[in-house]
Parts: sequence; structure tokens; C-alpha cells
Amino acid sequence: ALLFLFFLLVEGVADEQQWQFHLLKSQNEKRELWFSDMEPEEVADVRRGFLSRGLWAYSRHPNFLCENLIWWTFGLFTRSFSFSSWTWCGPFLLSLLFWGSTRFTESISGAKYYSYAEYQKRVPFFPSIGALVKGPEKLE
Repeated sequence: ALLFLFFLLVEGVADEQQWQFHLLKSQNEKRELWFSDMEPEEVADVRRGFLSRGLWAYSRHPNFLCENLIWWTFGLFTRSFSFSSWTWCGPFLLSLLFWGSTRFTESISGAKYYSYAEYQKRVPFFPSIGALVKGPEKLE
């Protein structure tokens, strides 16, 4: 139950960070908000076109990752989680869907944003323990 709550919390934080970024981006595009009203890191992300701060500095898709891990946690809740049981099929199939849709999303972002390739080099798809301990690298 604690794992489920942890993943739910992290997914919520990642979704909120993404929501706030898209609000800033939208307000800037509509000229409702000017760069002078933003923090330097926010300006850099808006100019870049994608979020690279917060949880997004540790993983390129923290919300998708936690959503997927929530479903694996559901499988663990059944206590009959074994390959002789059907309970693993849902999380496994959702993982395949997650993997495919995320790769597709990354190809769109790579084509749309010039600096996304640099972001992909610096920020892992899934966060590693080493990256979490070391801390995020800033994009220029």
C-alpha cells in the first residue's frame, strides 16, 4: 500500500509540474505573461519548448513511469502474482503500451524541439539510483 501511495504522489507531482509549465507556455504564447515575469529557469524551459526542471530533470517521463508502477503495484496486491496466474497480464500489457507510446512521444518531441536530443543524452528515460544521488544536470 505504501508503494502505491508513493507512486501516486510522485505521479501527481509530475503531472502538476507539467500542467504549470504548459500554463506558462500558453500564457507566454498569448502574450499574457512576459519573460520578465518568469524565473530564469522557467524562461529557459519555455524557450526550449519542454520541461526540464523538477522531476523532469531526473526522468524524461516521471508521470508515465509512476502510472505504470501503480499498475504493477495493483498486481502485487492480489498476492497471487505469479506467471501461473493471469494477474500479471494487465500490468505487462500496460507496460508494452507505455513503452510504445512513450517512444512515439519522444520521436515527436525530437522532431519538434531542436534541443530535445541534448535532453535525451543528459536525462535518463528511467531514473537511476546514481542519477538520483548525483542530482540533475542542467541544460544550457
